[in-house]
Amino acid sequence: MVSYSILQKGNIYIFYRPKIQHSYASHIDDVQGLLLVLKPELNENYIIIRIGRKRLPEEEIFFSFIEKVCHSASEVKNLFSKESYKTSTDEIHEINAAQCVAEGKYLLIDHDDHDHLCFQLDNFEKDSDLLKEFHLKEAADYLISVKNPKKHTPKGVGLPASEKAIYPEELQNYFSNYRFIPLKSPEFLNYEGAEFLIIGKNKSELTKDTDIKKCLENISTDVIDQYFQVIQNADQSAFKILK
Repeated sequence: MVSYSILQKGNIYIFYRPKIQHSYASHIDDVQGLLLVLKPELNENYIIIRIGRKRLPEEEIFFSFIEKVCHSASEVKNLFSKESYKTSTDEIHEINAAQCVAEGKYLLIDHDDHDHLCFQLDNFEKDSDLLKEFHLKEAADYLISVKNPKKHTPKGVGLPASEKAIYPEELQNYFSNYRFIPLKSPEFLNYEGAEFLIIGKNKSELTKDTDIKKCLENISTDVIDQYFQVIQNADQSAFKILK
């Protein structure tokens, strides 16, 4: 029998930050970073996840990490507002405000020793070339794993040691001696510097593995839809503040 449990559910907002001196982006080369903002139902946190390669995976594995945990929508607004700074040659550079391009609902699902990040989006321009480059779709389902910060990584991969999350003992113990584990607990999301792999379900190397192939097949759209139905609609007032 297939077993499911919901680790966390809530609202999701998709942002991008344009590159310096760009107000908006028309294609991905104008983008500095792609950001997912998770707003869990049961607490006031806004969890900001930076996605590697500035797009969501399809047949790839992308690195991501918790860039910031904010405690109110106004804190997110301040973080995402326009900034300016002076260079060593006294030039003024501007980093324009982050742009909110979609919002919706998300689920973190624990399923047969694999964990899924699923979301359903609305309020976005489906025909936008930029959003197609981000691989944004109305419904998405990814595998998600969390990295052990105490395990060595090759030079240039992941965050510097000084920026990695430091977990309390009860969370660190989940890893045992493994480099990566399924998410297991949503508490990992509350630590800035937590590192993750977000894995496209179409990745051929994964589907060769019998257990994971079974995992991918067993979560049906109908099951996911039932879970989404119990999530309240996105807080439109919060969305306006963020937008």
